[in-house]
Amino acid sequence: VVANGGAVAKKKYALNYARIAGYGRPKYDAEPVATTPAKPAAKPKVNAAVQAWQKAAIADGYKFPKYGADGDWGQECISVAQKAICKKQIIGYKNKNLTKIVQKAVGVKVDGLFGNSTKKAVIAYQKKKGLTADGVVGLNTWKKILGV
Repeated sequence: VVANGGAVAKKKYALNYARIAGYGRPKYDAEPVATTPAKPAAKPKVNAAVQAWQKAAIADGYKFPKYGADGDWGQECISVAQKAICKKQIIGYKNKNLTKIVQKAVGVKVDGLFGNSTKKAVIAYQKKKGLTADGVVGLNTWKKILGV
């Protein structure tokens, strides 16, 4: 069958036409081949630390619009981590839930306030992990704390 500007016309070829490589005939009466159903795609393994971090970030006002708190470290997490910086701040501190995660990780009193003791502990943690020891929890420090 040859397309003909929207119309279809039958085209015939001689059995000995040089461009025909061979002929075949389906075996219609053959037994059907058993097929196994496709397995559903495996869900990514949930990282509990990442999921807890995502929930804390949501509680502190950050958004994960596409995936939510799914426990998978992806581009949304990177974007939030770049904004969700935890550091010593006296007035208007908003990352209280995230600061609690930092305080648990560095081993100081968990109160959600990033004070001098938290800053000192973060600096010690950053030195131990080979990070820039500035006392500010940004993307690289978050990745170490969360194990990603």
